[in-house]
Amino acid sequence: MKLLFAFFLIGLIPFPGDLSWNKTSHDFGNINNTDTLKTTFTCYNISNKEITIENIQTSCGCVITKWQTTPIQPSDSSKIEVKFVPNKKKGSQFKSVSVYTTSGFYELEIKTNYTK
Repeated sequence: MKLLFAFFLIGLIPFPGDLSWNKTSHDFGNINNTDTLKTTFTCYNISNKEITIENIQTSCGCVITKWQTTPIQPSDSSKIEVKFVPNKKKGSQFKSVSVYTTSGFYELEIKTNYTK
């Protein structure tokens, strides 16, 4: 238990309730073309302190992200735009979007199935 509390203190595990998400996963479904796919994840700051998205890393160079660099104030929200460029990737595709904030780490996911 002390180790888990230490992880909370150094920010490796987010405190529950700092950010709330409209979704943490998006499924584009079956696709048969190579058009760029887009979705938006929205996070809501439900804490009493400002939170900054410090960095976002993706599991593949085929995923491109865009986000607000200014702090998210309490009771405010921020959007993360995610684009996926399939480039004829065959079969099921699962890509992660790792969001690093001043309140901890959050993992988002996109998925699709290329059927052509």
